[in-house]
Amino acid sequence: MFSKVKRPVRCADGFSISIQASRGHHCFPKSDVGPWTHFELGFPSEVEELILPYAIPPTFSIYGRVPIEIVEAVIRKHRGTGDEWKS
Repeated sequence: MFSKVKRPVRCADGFSISIQASRGHHCFPKSDVGPWTHFELGFPSEVEELILPYAIPPTFSIYGRVPIEIVEAVIRKHRGTGDEWKS
């Protein structure tokens, strides 16, 4: 289960990103209890093309309703284990 605000995920190659889900985030379902299928991502440490289509204007530093498959692909791409964001 997610807490309301989690620490950013840090991958083996140094990439970091915030992955959040709660009724106060751009996720689905919009609830404090999962399971979620879409997450809010924020503040990646570098441009990540896989999430660009989900950018929320005007800041483009928050990415809303990102499907779990994309979240997992980003973590794999940056040599994360996949468990960093689930605990």
